[in-house]
Order: sequence, then structure tokens, then C-alpha cells
Amino acid sequence: MAIINLKDKGGVIKHSGGVLRVSECDDTGVLSGSDSTDLGYIEVSEFFDEYTEEKVYDETGDVIAKKLGDRDVGMTATLMQSNKEIIDFIRGAKDKFYTLYYKLTKTKGINAKTQELFVGIVTIKPSFRIQSGQKKIPISIQFLPNESQIIISSPNTLFGSVATSNVTIPVRDYYTIVETA
Repeated sequence: MAIINLKDKGGVIKHSGGVLRVSECDDTGVLSGSDSTDLGYIEVSEFFDEYTEEKVYDETGDVIAKKLGDRDVGMTATLMQSNKEIIDFIRGAKDKFYTLYYKLTKTKGINAKTQELFVGIVTIKPSFRIQSGQKKIPISIQFLPNESQIIISSPNTLFGSVATSNVTIPVRDYYTIVETA
């Protein structure tokens, strides 16, 4: 029997709020222009890719199978700024689609590598609550599957990413994670 050791000192990140940028697109992921919006400093973020799960029981009550149900993919974050520009952007997100870039790690942060998340189509929930004394805005982003392959050309020009070559998001997928040395 072998022990598979997944310990990695280079994989421990102390500070990493990340970089979150979006660029407006249509509902198929085709970009509307060549500008992206940086949503500012991020205190904390959560990226999730989850399935609902249904357990199948036999007549005695024992679980005999599991079935995966619906898939929910998205992210939440707490923006550290509550200036007028951020508030106006979130309020104006209703009925709009975006292509998203999220830098998961600091540049050359994990074993001298950078992990970047590219999402073809997202929607941003156009609501927020700003707690007095905090001045931080929670944001909720839903990832949508794409009906055709999406290619993000020159992501370093569009989003300022470390990745320089085209990023491809396969058909009926949500995102691609790129790791760059």
C-alpha cells in the first residue's frame, strides 16, 4: 500500500483576494467590445461547482445508489469598496451578460505558478446590501453554460491576465482554469 502525499508548502497562500474583471458580452459569449471592468479589491471570494444529490433507497431503507441532479456553478465575493462607480455597475447589471476573469492566486503564487479562471457567460445579481460601518458589498455571480465553444482571444490584453494565448471554453461547459508558470 502506497501513501499518496498531497502536502505542498508552495500551495499555501496567506493573502489572496484575487482579481475580478468582467467584459460585457451577449447571451452566446460574444464580446460587445474590447473593454473590461475591474471590480476592485476583494476581501473574500467563493467559487463553487456543485451538483444536487438524490439518494435512492431500497425497501429496507438502505441507500443503494446516488443520482446527481442539477449543476450550480458560480461565485460570490465581498468587494471592499462601496463607491458610486461600483454601486452603479452592480445596479446596471440587470439583463446583461458578461465574460469573467478571476485570478485565483497571486502572480507566481503557487509553486511559482498562477491560476486563472475564465468564464464564458455570467450574470451578476443586480442587488446588494451595504452594512453601516462596513462599507463592503457582497456580489453574487451565476455562471451559465455555453451552447458553442467560446474562445477568449488575447486574454492578457482584455483582462490583464498572465495567460497570453487564447483560452478555450468547451461546448456546454462553464469555465476553464489556466495555470501559467
